[in-house]
Amino acid sequence: MIKKLIFIAVLLAAATGCKKDKADHLAKIEGIVGRWKVTEIEDSQNGKMIWQKAHSAGFISFRTDGTVVDNNENLICCAPDMLTIDGVTIKLPPATGPTSPSCSSIKCAGCSNWEIEQHGDEIIITMCNSPRIKYARD
Repeated sequence: MIKKLIFIAVLLAAATGCKKDKADHLAKIEGIVGRWKVTEIEDSQNGKMIWQKAHSAGFISFRTDGTVVDNNENLICCAPDMLTIDGVTIKLPPATGPTSPSCSSIKCAGCSNWEIEQHGDEIIITMCNSPRIKYARD
């Protein structure tokens, strides 16, 4: 009898913990859903990292499931499998939808996880060994 009660307690604790994790993940994704405009790119100058104003106005958008799309709602080339938003890592579902026509000519380097720092209506994205990019909500 005691073993059954312990088993039920452990099962309930596990189920409750999963719901909380899922809620945390959804809340993190909800914070970045929408369209974002590139504002600055981090660059190394004289051994020091500084932010440089972006010369072109690129955009990305995050769907409610975390999928990253371009201006035409096409899946971006070399999309991540995971997002780490303010320290919370979220595995993304398989992306569905059309891909950008230019993707067929691009060889992806395999950056499966994007790290995102969010500060209100500004995010900073780190994609593996690429420079960090700052975006503002559009």
